[in-house]
Amino acid sequence: MKKTVFLSFFFFALLLTQSKAQTGIYIPLAPGARPSLQEMQRPSQFEVLVSFEKGSMRYSLDAIDILDSVYKMSFAKENPHFYRLEITGYDDGDSINAENNTLARDRVETVYNYFLARTKTTDYLVRTAYNEFYGSCGGIEKELVRYKVPVDFNYVSLINLKETEKTFGKNIPLSGKVRMKFISDTKACLGDFSNCYIPRQDTIIRSSYSNVMLSKGCLYQKLHTKDSCNSQLTFSIEEHLDHRKIIENYFLVPNPKQLIVQCGYFILRSDHKIKYGECKNALTDSIFLRFPATAEQLENKIKFIGKVYTDKDVQFKALKTKKISSKISPGIQCAINPTQIDTIFIGKRITEEELKDYFYPAKENEPGAFRAKGKFYKAFKYDKNGEMILRKEFEKLFRISEEETIDLDAVNEEEEVD
Repeated sequence: MKKTVFLSFFFFALLLTQSKAQTGIYIPLAPGARPSLQEMQRPSQFEVLVSFEKGSMRYSLDAIDILDSVYKMSFAKENPHFYRLEITGYDDGDSINAENNTLARDRVETVYNYFLARTKTTDYLVRTAYNEFYGSCGGIEKELVRYKVPVDFNYVSLINLKETEKTFGKNIPLSGKVRMKFISDTKACLGDFSNCYIPRQDTIIRSSYSNVMLSKGCLYQKLHTKDSCNSQLTFSIEEHLDHRKIIENYFLVPNPKQLIVQCGYFILRSDHKIKYGECKNALTDSIFLRFPATAEQLENKIKFIGKVYTDKDVQFKALKTKKISSKISPGIQCAINPTQIDTIFIGKRITEEELKDYFYPAKENEPGAFRAKGKFYKAFKYDKNGEMILRKEFEKLFRISEEETIDLDAVNEEEEVD
């Protein structure tokens, strides 16, 4: 059988006293248990006894401090418990008020009106408090919620009760009292919670050749929240794979140290983008970009190249690229996180000695010329018929022939590109 510990609160100063007290706060405990400091300050369940003058609906002077302390503790924004409240009023145990419980009702109303006045409401108790939720960007966060406190009213006439029913515990008379019971019950107070996912479900964004697969909630998740969920998302992929346009205005992938040859690029755009360092949590690579590569491109082990962020700088670097096979066409795939929604290249890293295998020497002001390792190169030249000519190694990197739109949804196998 549970015992109770009586606590007298005065401006949050907690004082253990004897259970003979007539007015106070009681915390139920298991036999032999001692309350922790946290449980004493913010108990998950407790009861309050408030004494009234005999025959009156006015509570005694010592009840004012109790009610004040109870309000400050139970309605504090920082209190993690969401209490439902049971208020039971008792008469004085005589025959004068036994017939209609008028005195018990009046006493309950007096206590209830005290809390209404403190919460500055007129019809029902309202509390504003912090609810903890999980955000994929910030981890455990808090949101302010405003809710109606569930209250159950009871009115008891003591005259016809057994003697054992007329006391609280073993020796505290209930006559002339109002008994309040605060029970932590989040479900009763806040109802059902919801989870917010952006996007709301696994989504595929398609372009002519490539596609982007967005996992459910890969851009943002908000779990166990009472806030409304605006999960609308705008996401697009823009392909730049026309070899002629790329070659005529050719440039290497920007990198201070490496030589990265590119054979096309994609521009990913989203109205929900996260900046590097904005999130406390490490973001997972849950956005998948797929491209149906040709046999020669696969043989040349082309990779995706995207922005890689560190605390020091940001650089375009080769992303972890996997070779995939589908029912229709082979291809490559990379995974990025929301901070990398930007320009993604396809290409490969070469050495300074290999520049001559991919490009023609050029002069500084020659059309299409670009600089690499202190020298000028160009990606093409024209033959006597005016046809564009590429170096063989360079040509193998491009999708030259026009093909129909290819679907890479059905993936059978994945193999990482070295």
